[in-house]
Amino acid sequence: MNILFSVIAVFFLIACERKENFINLEEKNGVIYNKLSKIPFTGKVSGLSKGNIKKGLKEGKWKKYYENGKIKEKGQYNNNIKEGKWFFYYNNGNLESKKNFKEGKLNGELITYYKNKKVSQKENYILDKREGKFLKYNASEKLQKKGFYKAGKREGQYLEFYSTGQLMYEEFYIDDKLNKFRKVYYKNGNLQSKTSYKEGNKEGKSFFYYKDGNLLKKSSYFNDKLEGQLFYYYVDGQYKKKEYYKNNKLHGERILYHKNQGLL
Repeated sequence: MNILFSVIAVFFLIACERKENFINLEEKNGVIYNKLSKIPFTGKVSGLSKGNIKKGLKEGKWKKYYENGKIKEKGQYNNNIKEGKWFFYYNNGNLESKKNFKEGKLNGELITYYKNKKVSQKENYILDKREGKFLKYNASEKLQKKGFYKAGKREGQYLEFYSTGQLMYEEFYIDDKLNKFRKVYYKNGNLQSKTSYKEGNKEGKSFFYYKDGNLLKKSSYFNDKLEGQLFYYYVDGQYKKKEYYKNNKLHGERILYHKNQGLL
């Protein structure tokens, strides 16, 4: 008798389990309902989204699809919150990114890809904040950016490269603010400029160079403002112009030099 009752109960539950196409559902304040009901939906979902909903909340394995039938994303929900590994795809079926979640927040390694399957970016997160090494590549697999993050903020050396792989920028950060220096390079590898920084502001000497490496301009900054002498040079090293600044304003006369002939 007990066995018979158990069998009947199982069939009853299966018969009562609701199935619905996701297009017939709607979400209000984070809870999913059938469009014709005020009671949170419970049951299996089909269509462009497939998975289980319990009392209006996504639960367990979940998949979403593009209109062309290709998978768009897949992963797992815990009480309507993304949890664990999730995979996201382009509409051609190629992987777009791999992400890890903890209680709905990015947590762990995140890798993104170009449509040609080449790696675009590698980074790591702790509860939605970047942490550790950050690497970004161009479509030709050459390194484009390289840096380090601590609690979501840039920390230490940060590099950016030309598409050829040649260094373009070199910066140094403390607590997401430029410190020490910022260097910019020409495509030929020669230094274009070097400027000193302190807590995000220009502070100290600044130098600019011609493509051949000769000095173009030198100046000084205090609290992000020009302060003191500013010199411009011809490519052969002769003076081109002299100026003097106080609190970012020109102070006194501007002196101009004619190449090979002295003062104008």
